[in-house]
Amino acid sequence: GLAAFAGLVIAFWSRVVAMADAGGILLLTALAGSLALGIAAGFFRWFISPVVGEQLRDLADVAEAITAGDMTRRPAAAEEGGQLGRLARAMVVMSSELRRLGLLIRENASETSRRSTEITAGTEHMATAASGIAETASGLSAQASEMADTIKLLSLDAGRLNTLSSSIDAGAGEGIERNTRLK
Repeated sequence: GLAAFAGLVIAFWSRVVAMADAGGILLLTALAGSLALGIAAGFFRWFISPVVGEQLRDLADVAEAITAGDMTRRPAAAEEGGQLGRLARAMVVMSSELRRLGLLIRENASETSRRSTEITAGTEHMATAASGIAETASGLSAQASEMADTIKLLSLDAGRLNTLSSSIDAGAGEGIERNTRLK
């Protein structure tokens, strides 16, 4: 663009000079403005744009690294001023916070796993204890039933012994009376 402009000015230099001599100050101002704009565009294209482009590429690389889980990358623009430097510093803080949150999540997951294991072990222990208690209760119930049957039999036997005792007592009384009469 700038080379084409310069080529046109050089090709038509004699006309440019003739117009300037004829009082074409407006044309000279337009040419000078166009030249200044071309120089500014060239400066931006060859000097500023590559620097900004490199900073943006670096920020994109850091963002992709963070997405992949690498929280250690630090953009070079974080040390610079301007909006890109501000964005880079925000990315540094963001990755630091994400690293901290990741650590908290890992610690909490580890603690949750440990507690889950403890709860499972406690539940298994309680199930074993409950099974033992149920077995003991079943045994005690069977023993209580046996004892009730034994008490029932003893009660029947006690009734028979009482009857026999009464019979013996009556027989003994008769025997004593007979012995007393026989004497």
